[in-house]
Amino acid sequence: MACHGGRRSRVLGFSAVQFSYEAGAGQLDLADVIARGWLSSPPSRRIAVPGTATERAALGYLQGNCAHCHNQARPARSGSRCYDPYNSLDFWLRADGSGSPAETPTYRSAVGNVIQPGDASRSRLLDLVAHRARGRQMPPLATEEVDEHAVRLLREWIDDMRWSRSPIP
Repeated sequence: MACHGGRRSRVLGFSAVQFSYEAGAGQLDLADVIARGWLSSPPSRRIAVPGTATERAALGYLQGNCAHCHNQARPARSGSRCYDPYNSLDFWLRADGSGSPAETPTYRSAVGNVIQPGDASRSRLLDLVAHRARGRQMPPLATEEVDEHAVRLLREWIDDMRWSRSPIP
């Protein structure tokens, strides 16, 4: 339940947000996925992940690799779990969108917490993504190798951030 809870389908897979990009020839996009009937709750309008290309890619990585555990819809703690993500972090991107990256749950819950804007070397998030050791890796299960592309992406994203006391301008 730690990984599969908090989602209506309880299936770890893809979401509408992950297909909300401009697809090239031979690639699936949101319109294709909707047409094939693969979404349990297809959106009624186009989904736009906010930000620069780097911000969108970083938010997308966190959505696909972290949000299924780190979200505010997960069930309350009860019983034995292989991993308990209970904390205030929320990496889920909403299908109803956000006006800017600063308005996403990721920025509101992680910036100044596990992300130190402008300083990836001091950001716990990057440390966990960049390592593989019991108790010191994210995702915590079912990964054996560091995703070097993701580490470079997240490092660039964090280093490019500018600190503000409030993530909302």
